[in-house]
Amino acid sequence: MRPLVLLALWTLTFAALLEGVPITVIGICLGLSIAGSVRLIHSNRNGENLIMYLVFIAGLFTVAALLFYHQTKDELPLIDETPQSVSGIVAQSPTETAGGNYLRFQWQTAMIGNVLVYVNQEEGPVVIPSGSRCLISEPDLIRPQGPSNPHEFDFATHLYRQNIHNQLFISPHQIRCHPDKAGGFHLIRRFREAGIQKVDDGISGIAPRSSALMKALVFGDRGDIPDDILNAYQRLGIIHLLAVSGLHVGLLTLYLHWILMRIGLTRETAIWLLLFILPFFMIVAGGAPSVVRASVTVMIVILVKKTGQGLMAADAISLVCILLLIMNPALIHHIGFQLSFLTSFTLILSVTILKNESRTRQLMLVTISAQVISAPVTIGAFYEWSVLAVFANLLMVPLVTVILLPTAFLSVLLLNLHQSLAYIPVAIMEGILVAVDSILVQSGERSFAAILFGSLSEWQLLMLCASTLSFFLIWELSGGRRLLKAGIPFLLSLGIVYATPYFDSGTTVTFLDVGQGDAAVIELPFRRGVYMVDTGGIRDWHDADGPYEFTIKPFLRGQGIRKLDKVLLSHGHHDHVGEMCAIVKDIQVDLVLFSGAKEPEPIMLETLHCVQDLGGRVSYSSRGDRWIDGDSYWQVLHPEPGDAFSENDMSMVLHASIQGVTILFTGDVEETVEARLVERNLLTPVDILKVAHHGSRTSSTVQFVAATDPAEAVISAGRHNTYGHPHEDVVNRFLDQGTVLYQTADEGAVQYRIQNGSYEVETFRLEQ
Repeated sequence: MRPLVLLALWTLTFAALLEGVPITVIGICLGLSIAGSVRLIHSNRNGENLIMYLVFIAGLFTVAALLFYHQTKDELPLIDETPQSVSGIVAQSPTETAGGNYLRFQWQTAMIGNVLVYVNQEEGPVVIPSGSRCLISEPDLIRPQGPSNPHEFDFATHLYRQNIHNQLFISPHQIRCHPDKAGGFHLIRRFREAGIQKVDDGISGIAPRSSALMKALVFGDRGDIPDDILNAYQRLGIIHLLAVSGLHVGLLTLYLHWILMRIGLTRETAIWLLLFILPFFMIVAGGAPSVVRASVTVMIVILVKKTGQGLMAADAISLVCILLLIMNPALIHHIGFQLSFLTSFTLILSVTILKNESRTRQLMLVTISAQVISAPVTIGAFYEWSVLAVFANLLMVPLVTVILLPTAFLSVLLLNLHQSLAYIPVAIMEGILVAVDSILVQSGERSFAAILFGSLSEWQLLMLCASTLSFFLIWELSGGRRLLKAGIPFLLSLGIVYATPYFDSGTTVTFLDVGQGDAAVIELPFRRGVYMVDTGGIRDWHDADGPYEFTIKPFLRGQGIRKLDKVLLSHGHHDHVGEMCAIVKDIQVDLVLFSGAKEPEPIMLETLHCVQDLGGRVSYSSRGDRWIDGDSYWQVLHPEPGDAFSENDMSMVLHASIQGVTILFTGDVEETVEARLVERNLLTPVDILKVAHHGSRTSSTVQFVAATDPAEAVISAGRHNTYGHPHEDVVNRFLDQGTVLYQTADEGAVQYRIQNGSYEVETFRLEQ
């Protein structure tokens, strides 16, 4: 064990502890650090290298002090009063939001710090090159909001880790830019933007797959790769091949060195040119942690060899790790950074059992090692682990590195010389991608391609970390001969984690915050059934997709929900059924029950066709329908067969009794139906009420509230919605009844945990 490698491992551990990353990263880093320390002490047990120990310990304390200083210093500017106008630099290439209606960029200012700016393109065309100095008038700063649902992406924390503390939404007339005032760094960024635009103009129309891959492999921009391809790469454990990584940088360096030597340059000149090209390439490739790590590592190795010093590649990787974390400890939160260095250090520690193997077996063992060491991190971050990763990597790594990567660079080069020169290599690449992408998408869609575990508890994560480290310990102690034996504890821990939800005797009911809409998920004991009541559907201002992609899907994955036994659609309005198509395309749905008018709304017809086209069962539900699922009892109270109310009043009213706790779901029924339910004595006091029609004043009459007498009630409505939901009179009506009232607009998702006739409630909106 080399001291610099060990120092890097302890640096990772300190950074992980200081930054509060998931326990998986801390556990793996700490385990590798301890293993490395034991190995170092064992190799120097006679004490002949006392000076080396002292230097190592001094370095350890120095690194820890620097990390602590960086982590505790306050970088948030103090703003007493927002100025009338502020000047700053456009720090990144502007990009469109998913909905295409806003242009987004990071804006660096001395007065108010870093700001994420959104310019409304619907009010006029906007062109803002990277590096421009821009003056924005009347800035109205908005603090980013934290997540409001379980397992939802924490965009606010993501921005804070980039030292961005505010957002700004402006019209084109509020911004004036001077593109000619950009520095050298931003000139390279503009070169990158021009290169991406050239690929778009010259290739995307005739070879869209090749265009998207070229931008990913050369410029680090995979925004044009279709979602189904990205999902397939993610599920098959080969998503790293679509990023500019260490493998790509290493190959690029070898190719460039070979070309420079072949055109007649001396070795000395070729090396100096590489040292000039690599920093340029880091910026052109997008500056992701993986490309920075690889490029700087290669540069250090080259420089050290130039000076005649003996620095191994492992030392160079370690030095880069230490320097990057000292400069920015928040990098430890980047999944690519975690996986890149953890995999590198694991392979360094495993070199003694890999060096005597054949090339083919080495590739297989390296792939297995990478998948095992990355399992706790990937499961902790993405909730799933790829089963086919080893086979997919064995197939795709040679294809990408030997054929697609060189062809992508060659095509970009030829495109800049003359567009027609690039057509032949692009045609070859397009033909390969058409065949390969089809295979990958079909493989990725298989249920066995990846195992969904869901969000893990701390004890599960620690068990997974321990079993991962034990894999390498057993493997090394056996001299690399007992791979299957080493994998038994690891596979056993995966099995325990997978089976945990099926031993849960409680029920979880979650009213999700889907903005202006309704969506609730019920998880019955021992996973006997998972139900969903309505799906939401109103899109946010910046999203091309609705709430399924950003709210419902992360929740289902985080809960480890692999299928929905029943989806109950209250009625045919977009805010209740709008995401059904997205759901049924992505997850197995056994049965859809719907209620509504005799002539359904177009959105309801579209929804039902989606379900049927994908092989799902659809059934109309009305009063009298009832079923028992374990110790839960369900009955539909409304509508009755032959009813002809408005779409809102045709909403399904559903009464559920789950482990002795009663819940009433009311859709969007209004006072006419509420009065009928009261008159026919169909209502009884309930523990939990989903308030009708988002708290509209046309619902929740005095008589209805008195008849249901809910102990607690949930109003699902959008924050700052334009409908005035919930109405003040309705809120006061429930409060006067003594009801504990929750609003998703204020509290975010509202989650009930039910067991043995009692329940506990938790809300999820995190204010920043």
